Formats: sequence, C-alpha cells, structure tokens
Amino acid sequence: MVDKDLRHLIELLAAIERDERFVLSVTAVAEKTESVKYIAGFIEKNDIRDKQTVYEFIIPYYNRYLEKEESGNKIKKRKGDGNLRSYLYSMKIPSQAEERFWLYAEDGDPERKASQTKVYSSHYPFSFFTRFYECPVFEFEPITVFYGSNGSGKSTLLNVIAEKFELTRNAPYNKTDFFNDYCNLCEMEIREIPGESKIITSDDIFKKMNAVRSANLGINAHRTSVRDKRRDLQREITEDPENLRFKGMEFYDNWSEYFDAATQATSEYITKRVEKNIAAGSNGETAMKYLTEEIDKNALYLLDEPENSLAPKLQLELKQFIEESARFFGCQFIIATHSPLLLAMKGAKIYNLDDEDASVCKWTELENVRVYADFFKEHENEF
Repeated sequence: MVDKDLRHLIELLAAIERDERFVLSVTAVAEKTESVKYIAGFIEKNDIRDKQTVYEFIIPYYNRYLEKEESGNKIKKRKGDGNLRSYLYSMKIPSQAEERFWLYAEDGDPERKASQTKVYSSHYPFSFFTRFYECPVFEFEPITVFYGSNGSGKSTLLNVIAEKFELTRNAPYNKTDFFNDYCNLCEMEIREIPGESKIITSDDIFKKMNAVRSANLGINAHRTSVRDKRRDLQREITEDPENLRFKGMEFYDNWSEYFDAATQATSEYITKRVEKNIAAGSNGETAMKYLTEEIDKNALYLLDEPENSLAPKLQLELKQFIEESARFFGCQFIIATHSPLLLAMKGAKIYNLDDEDASVCKWTELENVRVYADFFKEHENEF
C-alpha cells in the first residue's frame, strides 16, 4: 500500500462518516510522508482489511497528531462554567486503537520497549480496559465512586489519576515501566488540582497501624530496660551503701541515679524516663482516626477501599464525614469501594466497572448491595 492509497482509504472512510472537518484534516497531514508511510506499512504488515477497523485504528492517531497539545500530558483546564464544586471534571482513557498505536506503531521505532517481549511480559495498564464496548469517559461529581469486582480496575484508575497529577501518596503501588506512558494518553479536564490533594489507600492505613504498634513495642521494651536498671541500682546500694554518699558535683549524675532508685517509687522512676505509649484503639478506630486526620478541606482526595478495617458503625461515620466534607468543606472525592454503606452516600455518582460500558448505576442496582438485600430479606423474620 502506497501513500496515495492510504490517503484515499482514509478520505473514503471519512466521507462515509460525513465528517468534512476530518477530510480536511487528512488532506493537511497527507504531506507528512514519513508518518503516512509508516502507518501504511503497519496496516499492510498486519493485514488490516476491514474498513471499520482501519478507521478506528487511524483516526485517533491523526487527531492526536493534529492537536499537538503543548504540555503533552493531555490536561485541559475548563474556564467559566461556574462549577466550583469539583477540581477534576472528567477523564478519558485511551481506546484500543490508541493503545495499539502507542504500543506498536507510533514513531516507527523497532526498539520501542513494548516490542521487547523478552524483556517485558506485561504492558499493564495497557490492554486492561479494552474490554469495554466503548471507550468510557468518566465525568466526576463532588463524590464519585468506582465500583466493581476484584480485578475490575478500580485501584488502577485511582493510581492513574494520582500519577497524572503527582498527588501525595504514602505507600507504593503496582507500577510497570508502561504506567507513565499510559497516563500520558489519558485525557483529563480540570479546574485546578490543589497542592494538598492526595491518594489514601488501605496500605497507608495498615502502614499507620504497624507504625503505632512498632513504636509502642519499642516503648515497652525501653520501659522493661529502665525497670531492670532500677533493680540493679537498688541491689548495688544494698551491697555498698556508700553509693548513696554524695562525693562532689563531678559525681552528681552517677549519684542522682542511685538516689532516684532509692527514693522514687517504681512508677515514678519509670515515668520520668520513658515516654508514654501512643494511644492506640482497635484497628478500626486507628483507621478512622487516620482518615479523618489526613482529609482536610479544599482538595481532591482519592480513597482506595477506605472501608477496610472499619466495622459497619464506623463505615457509617465515614460516610457522613465524606458527605459533609464534600458539601461544606470544598472537598472532592473519587472512591473505590465494595461497601454497600459507602455506596449509599448522598449524591454519589457510581460507575459500575463490571458493566461492559462502565455505566452509571444507582447503588441499589449493584450486585454487592443486592446480595446483602436478598440475604436480609430472606432472614427478615429473625429480626
């Protein structure tokens, strides 16, 4: 296939779609001989003959080529629409055609890392969302929820957003050499992302729990050491009462240790030398305290399964906290969750990632909620 054949094919497909603007665009880029040659070669090499496939395959490349976005990261700021309740308005993930172009076609570089199959066995998150019938555009409200079964991509979408805007995070995540490349293909529309914005994951919460436990273990060990030292000093006094005699200022520190061991009660002696344990409640109480301390005001917060470790009562408290933070304190939340209680948040927009088109659903329509509803209905006579 030569340049003019490819150009003719594109123009023919564009004409079929009655898109005059695209016809003009094709004419404008047809002079880019090298690009056209390479795409023609790729189509020929892969024996792509179906018109719709070629159309879907070519259009994203040319649209992207013609746009020449200045930043290269596909972030667009929206102005003047009066919506001050959100910081992130929308997100569009790349289509299958766009992914294929980036992985195997763009630049025509045979050394592209995507083609090095002996080095890279996975292109994650490429190909992860190509299961959707149509490439979804996620539009965000002050509270938006990603719902889906394990492996549906809830956490991946949060991580893409966090990586795109370099949000603060405290725990590592599953990231490949292709992650930033995928993020660059995602299109975002924003008002402004506050610097205080962050992603909070269940790993962050577990890390906090472990940090408290480790600190308290260290304090407990120090307490035991101080107690043992007091006993040793008391034994030395018993064996040699001269240890309590004050022999001059140059010996003050040593003498004061003996004096305190002899005159202070065990609790007083230890309290003056050992810091107090960090207050630690149950796992759920620690998790709730961490979440409410990390979430401030006027920022975007990505929460990855925040219900972990929270009993139902605390989940309801978190639900109310999120609702009030969004309504009164200028916060926007994008949340990945399985929890029926969090799914019931007032005004939440829920995307069901288990659907083939990632549709927006009512919380009462979701499988997790229906399972609970059916279970309690079956046992309603026992209440």
